[in-house]
Amino acid sequence: MAFRQAGRSAPANSALLALDKADEPHLFLQYRAQLHAIAEGGESMAGRKLFTNQSPYALLVTLTVRRNDDPRNAAGTKEFHILPRQSQWQEYGDNINIYLNGITIAAQGEGVAATQQHTVIVRGSALDNELNTRNGVDIGFDNDAYFLSTRQVN
Repeated sequence: MAFRQAGRSAPANSALLALDKADEPHLFLQYRAQLHAIAEGGESMAGRKLFTNQSPYALLVTLTVRRNDDPRNAAGTKEFHILPRQSQWQEYGDNINIYLNGITIAAQGEGVAATQQHTVIVRGSALDNELNTRNGVDIGFDNDAYFLSTRQVN
């Protein structure tokens, strides 16, 4: 792949890079979106979701971030703690890697430690759509198991 300094509108100290269309056409659109985001003043447009712990236990949540749009590729993880009945916004990934590949929920309470993992293996699957089409994730607890539900938050 050949990178070059972006055209005439880039300031001298700009980190804008452009990808030649002929090099990797399928990547060009991703880099064009990244350039647009940077040009608009946003160095990073990470994924962002509101997580709500509806369980009676404090949770350690680990998000697995997808690299590009293929569920076989991972771009890292993001961990955070969330107390019972608490909601918090979390950012993950970057302006290219905005999709989630999975979520792991770990809890400890009443002398028991439990971990539950949900992993996307097929793009467009029910879990993939749940994690990546809405910006609110609710973590519930019922019958000794955690469950996820999603919603669109304004």
